[in-house]
Amino acid sequence: GAEPRLPPPPPRGVALSWTGFLRTALQLLHRCRPHALPAPARRPERPAPTATVDVAVAAVEEVAALLGVAPPHAPGAAEVYARLTRNWFSAEGARLQGVVRRAAWHAPGSVGAAPPQLLPLPASYTALHSELTGRCDFEYPAVCLQCGRVLDANGNGNCTRHAADCGEDSGVFFLLQDCVVLLTHGPRASYFPAPYVDAHGEKHSQFRGKPLFLDDRRYEVLRKLWASHSVVNETVHKRSTSSRVVLLSFY
Repeated sequence: GAEPRLPPPPPRGVALSWTGFLRTALQLLHRCRPHALPAPARRPERPAPTATVDVAVAAVEEVAALLGVAPPHAPGAAEVYARLTRNWFSAEGARLQGVVRRAAWHAPGSVGAAPPQLLPLPASYTALHSELTGRCDFEYPAVCLQCGRVLDANGNGNCTRHAADCGEDSGVFFLLQDCVVLLTHGPRASYFPAPYVDAHGEKHSQFRGKPLFLDDRRYEVLRKLWASHSVVNETVHKRSTSSRVVLLSFY
């Protein structure tokens, strides 16, 4: 008889497994050929979020459209992506990987390569608090960890709008008064552990009045999450597993 075959993976699993690759390819294209991308006004329109629209899959479809390829879960796309994989691991692909590593995160003509970095933070939470409150008069300031802009996060959607321009709808912010990281994708948001901890390496809910210090390991976890284009997946996961979620476009 015919050999038993495993059922094909669900479309969502296929789409999410290619998220990092596609978003990295889009970053590289933006660095090397910025004029190859369509202007924001002509970019594919993201479907309105509904109970039947998977946000993470919709994001993968948008990135694939910007690159001019079919989304990985589309009918017949498996062969295209299999060919891409074979080419990537061929001898020519190995040479291109070296080119990519040397060019990654740099504009054409630059020398050397370095991983993308989030905004450098002060060694103590007190120093950050003093710096931000001295730069603005917002009651609830938030700092964008991608560009350093300070925003009013008092439930007016400023972070959501800023992320649309700064991070292609994906945002990473530090909420000063709550001492917590905010991840956003489109109108959706979720909280992420802050990189500031006490002298014992712990973060307490009652942190006010206690000296807190930057934990480089925690901040590196956040950096890797952002650099691997996993903010979307983390936001969706947190919202789907939490009993309380942030209101849409609240921050």
